[in-house]
Amino acid sequence: MYNRLPQKYLAETGVVENMLEQFGSRFGTALIATVVSVVINDRVNHVMQAFQTGFLVSLLGIILMFVPTFLLKRVNSNIFTK
Repeated sequence: MYNRLPQKYLAETGVVENMLEQFGSRFGTALIATVVSVVINDRVNHVMQAFQTGFLVSLLGIILMFVPTFLLKRVNSNIFTK
């Protein structure tokens, strides 16, 4: 992942990557917990349906994030040498 990144940027890149991963995982967990909680409150006896809805929301999120990866253009490898 860092094969074309100069050595002097590795520390900062690692910190930013770690922060983004943690933010994304916390946001995703909160979103799924909210969906499950809303479905449980609407249908008290259907806990399994609430968890299935939560996983469906996460699956849709994964699909929505996967589609734009095909639309990204290749980055110029000389961007950090200027």
